[in-house]
Amino acid sequence: MLNEAGVQFYMNRSVTGLRLDDTCAAVELAAGDHKRAGNVELISADAIVVAAGVGTSSLIAGMKSTPALFPMRMHTLTAPIAYEECAPHLTVVDSIKRITMTRVNQRLRVAGAGVFQSAAKADKPLDAALSRRALDLLGQATHDWIPGAARVSAARGWDGLRLVTADGLPVVGRTRHPRLFVNAAHGPVGWGLACGSAKVIADLVSGVTPDVPADTLAALSLERF
Repeated sequence: MLNEAGVQFYMNRSVTGLRLDDTCAAVELAAGDHKRAGNVELISADAIVVAAGVGTSSLIAGMKSTPALFPMRMHTLTAPIAYEECAPHLTVVDSIKRITMTRVNQRLRVAGAGVFQSAAKADKPLDAALSRRALDLLGQATHDWIPGAARVSAARGWDGLRLVTADGLPVVGRTRHPRLFVNAAHGPVGWGLACGSAKVIADLVSGVTPDVPADTLAALSLERF
């Protein structure tokens, strides 16, 4: 559908920076031939939406100091359902330990156990012992809340970086530059906020007033920090 609408995809290309001034905006893409160090391709834009996860902070650093954005390494366990009669059909949330347990067909997905990392260490694997403790925490939560629902011993572990903010709310909206917008820092609830955030950004880029209260937009703005 996007191809038919004229969308062009640039796969396996690195965005090295943004160029912004009073009248125009452009995205810098690393040259396709990585041997040609320093060569970049410029793509001019009517509007730029930065939705780059933990890479967002470095891209918008020239526009705004971002001390309130932090990378967090989240963990998940995906385990096969053990006993159908024990498996939940609604998401179970441990609000104290911030762990969610969600059924996905014949599997149970347990997510949480976030570990803050500095930006300098975000691209490096977490210490093995700490990672094991995080996954054990998820497994124990499953036993505590829905015992017998899943075969935790057969679970597959995963971890990945999420961008979070100091106040827990995402950054969704325009910036001080009229052509730059941000849609990031949803933390562990990106799927739940994806469609609403995209609609707000699409309206703002199109010059349409979003069907969202003004104080809500202000609470999501990058300028709140």
